[in-house]
Amino acid sequence: MLKKFFFTCCIFVSCEIFTVEKNSYPNKSDNNIKEKISENNVKYKKTNPTSKGSNTKSILNKKTVIEDKAKPPVLKKGKGNRDNIQHGNKLSVVNTKKTSPVENSIHQHRYFTNVLKKYLDGNNFVKYWQLKCDLKYNGKVFKNQQHDFIKYLNFIKGTTRKEFNSWSKDQRIAYLINAYNALTIELIIKNYPIDSIKDTGSLFSSAWSKKIFSILDGSIKTLDTIEHDVLRKEKEYKDFRHHAALNCASYSCPVLRKEAYVSTRLNKQLDEQMRLWLKDSQRNKVDYKENKVFLSKVFSWFDEDFKLVGLSEKKSLLKIIKNYGFPLVNSKTRVSYLSYDWNLNDATNKSQKEKKCIMSTR
Repeated sequence: MLKKFFFTCCIFVSCEIFTVEKNSYPNKSDNNIKEKISENNVKYKKTNPTSKGSNTKSILNKKTVIEDKAKPPVLKKGKGNRDNIQHGNKLSVVNTKKTSPVENSIHQHRYFTNVLKKYLDGNNFVKYWQLKCDLKYNGKVFKNQQHDFIKYLNFIKGTTRKEFNSWSKDQRIAYLINAYNALTIELIIKNYPIDSIKDTGSLFSSAWSKKIFSILDGSIKTLDTIEHDVLRKEKEYKDFRHHAALNCASYSCPVLRKEAYVSTRLNKQLDEQMRLWLKDSQRNKVDYKENKVFLSKVFSWFDEDFKLVGLSEKKSLLKIIKNYGFPLVNSKTRVSYLSYDWNLNDATNKSQKEKKCIMSTR
């Protein structure tokens, strides 16, 4: 009886094992089901960017392009002053060198150079009528705010005392000389047509002592302050060559230079301007036969400025003019001074002046 029962159980277990093995390996009729499962897995990989496999390549590339547009630029340090800016997959090279205060001021002075080149004639007199017309001055405001002269005046008037103090000495001197010359031109334009800069003054104040502008946070408001209280008075700025660079809008003044003064070439510019002034026979003359020089009144008015250390005023003056313009003068050379012509350094004749100024104020 027991043997019969044991035999029956063995047969049952064998049948169950066979059934399980048969279900584990689908037959040929189940291939369609296997293929559908495989296809579904492939579709899942294609639509899921996190899954691995070569089938995801095109989708990931598209997604990368979208993400690159949203990513902020990545700065990668390059050689010297050239840095690489990474915009997604694109790489652009830019110059990231910071503009120094020196370069910035030189850039601003270019506006004044443009004005001087355009509005000075062959004698370096100013075409005031043309400048006034181009500025569209109506008696109250300059309508042409895009003009280089307005841009330069904005720089002069917008410079703060803090900025000014941070500059080198040569930068400050260049700024002050250019400011004096540019603000003098502005004064003439606002009062044009006139015959002399003295016409802009009054009974109680001269053209140079009138408070007609404000620069360096209001610390300077007159032309006299620039010349006498800063350039001539403050020890670090004292230099007799400044007299050759400052222009008082008059015929006998040293003529304007056809470029602005800049710190990087200031010493060379002042030397050259001094030579040009002395060699200008309309403003300084020499008679070697009589051993006599006829100099601008500027040398007389500011004789202390031309005094060299250890020399008398006359010996100092003779040494200066010998070095800068009259090489044959000697200790016995006599010095005289020419009369000063205060007529406006105007490149315009009377008929042009009246016609153009009327047109410019309409």
